[in-house]
Amino acid sequence: MTTLTTHPTTTWGSGWNPVSAIKPALADYFVRLFQVRYPGAADQARLDKAAQIMALAGACKRGDQPNTYLVKAGSRAGWYTVDLNTHTCTCPDARAGNLCKHRLSIGCKLYGPDWAVPAQRAHARAVTDAYADLGKALDQLADAATTLQDLAHRQESGHLVSESSIESARAESAHLADIVEGLERRYNTLRDTQYPV
Repeated sequence: MTTLTTHPTTTWGSGWNPVSAIKPALADYFVRLFQVRYPGAADQARLDKAAQIMALAGACKRGDQPNTYLVKAGSRAGWYTVDLNTHTCTCPDARAGNLCKHRLSIGCKLYGPDWAVPAQRAHARAVTDAYADLGKALDQLADAATTLQDLAHRQESGHLVSESSIESARAESAHLADIVEGLERRYNTLRDTQYPV
């Protein structure tokens, strides 16, 4: 039986550890989710460094106080303390008023899984909607092709069918074929997008 650990925003299985290293692809994914959720909150260089910290074994550990984490100082020996209660870090960059790579790494790792669920649901909805749009467009294209075939058959059978009617039906079919092609590309791109979580 799995024991559960309470997290500020969700509940995780006992195998989840907020200070263990994660795969680089997952770290990059959490950073992208942060950028979507908080556009412009941090520059790309700090986000890239935060992703590196998340993927580095031994770079983070729990602090002595609740909701504190220690992040290894990259350029020198020692650790910086990230406090989730006060939203602070003891590094010089944070003391200068910046959202530092240490806070970003802890925040993205802790809250990234929570951000991933709605992002993946939205992606699944987008794939489903794209598939439905493609299906509707294919039905319209099939109807237009049937109309064109009927007009051509009637003309061949000696019925009075104007060339402009046939040209109009051809133009409609070509237009719908272009729409189908674009929707097919959109659907395939969305369907083939892979998330690391």
